Amino acid sequence: ADELFGGYKLWIAEYDVPEPTIPTPWKTEGWNFWQNTSQDKVPGVPKLVDRNRYAGRYSDLVRMVGD
Repeated sequence: ADELFGGYKLWIAEYDVPEPTIPTPWKTEGWNFWQNTSQDKVPGVPKLVDRNRYAGRYSDLVRMVGD
C-alpha cells in the first residue's frame, strides 16, 4: 500500500466485475490495463486467451510502446 507505487502504471487482473477494484496507491490515476478474463476466444487461436483493456487512447498506447 506504499503511495510511491502509484507513480507506476497499473495493470490489474480482476474477473467477473463491471470495473476493477483499484488499490490505494492508484486511486487518483486509476488503472492503465485491466485483464478482465482469462477465457476469451480469438479467431484462429485454438485455446482460450486473456482479454485486456487499455484505459487510454490508441495514440497514447503507441507512444508508450514506442519509448
